[in-house]
Amino acid sequence: FGYEDGAFTGARRGGHAGKFELANGGTLFLDEIGEMPLDMQVSLLRVLQEGYVTRVGGDKIIPVDVRIIAATNKDLKKEVEKGTFRQDLYYRLSVIPIKLPPIRERKGDLPILIKYFFRIKSIKLNKPMPHIKEDIYHNMLQYNWQGNIRELENFIENIVNLRGDSSFMLEEDFKNIEDKHNFHENNIGLLYSNKIRTLEEIEKEAIINTVNEYNRNMSQSAKALGITRATLYSKLKKYNI
Repeated sequence: FGYEDGAFTGARRGGHAGKFELANGGTLFLDEIGEMPLDMQVSLLRVLQEGYVTRVGGDKIIPVDVRIIAATNKDLKKEVEKGTFRQDLYYRLSVIPIKLPPIRERKGDLPILIKYFFRIKSIKLNKPMPHIKEDIYHNMLQYNWQGNIRELENFIENIVNLRGDSSFMLEEDFKNIEDKHNFHENNIGLLYSNKIRTLEEIEKEAIINTVNEYNRNMSQSAKALGITRATLYSKLKKYNI
């Protein structure tokens, strides 16, 4: 919603335009709408109903005309029943609902997604594209990916990050999985060796490989690992690296 000059300590001089002002006349995408706190839901509903915003610390009415696209992985009807999502906001947003099926319901997309994520993760981590045996690739296509796209993306990034220094096969990663439908429960053991290892052992190896890859540049290493520099230093101390 933006704020006015002096609205709070550290506020930018001259104030700051909010997302609705910036999107005026266009489209505003609200991701993870199901996680929005109730007090913010009230503010959002007011903007949608009245067609204007008021910046924090100000009283000027600013008209806005914005098309809203909202996304969530939650069942908002159930959230309404639980009292965590406002019913009036739900009906205000649910004008043209579009359901995007999870990966397990559209496995025909998996080949494209797998190829895409291997390519971008290899570029991101500056690693060669891994080679996958046909039977292992088949297992990836058959797995139900309960964590949906994020699980697939993180799984592939872990593979590239830990094994990307040379071509390799994924056979070991599926070797100890007897029931593919229980793969999600066992994905702690997508284990990059012949024996089951603890999460701490896997994490330590990932940190060592990444830090060495970036010649101990902590900023780049932390970015590649998806953690802050402070967290990285804490883990270096923890594992005595």
